[in-house]
Amino acid sequence: MATVGAIYTIEPRVPTPQDVLDSLFRKPRRTPPAKAETLRPQAKRMKAQLLGPTAQRSEASATDQVFDWLKAQVLQRQPTTPVPLVLLMDGWTTLPVAVRSRGSTH
Repeated sequence: MATVGAIYTIEPRVPTPQDVLDSLFRKPRRTPPAKAETLRPQAKRMKAQLLGPTAQRSEASATDQVFDWLKAQVLQRQPTTPVPLVLLMDGWTTLPVAVRSRGSTH
């Protein structure tokens, strides 16, 4: 098993009321949106830890290493100003515990 973490910065896109209405009532596109409409991640970094066969490396240690790295990345990018963070996880039961054990970054 592996634990993989990724972090990136993206400018928020706040839709206008007209954008919302357009999305509800427009016909589906046959072509993908133009490049200018697509928000692109900036400063994307990834880290992966594999669960090795040795007794010294446990699932928790791989998860801990990745989450400690993610927290350090958040603090490095925004050391004093709180920013909205989005955290996506699969259903593995140890992941929410790893997040709660680290507390808030700000």
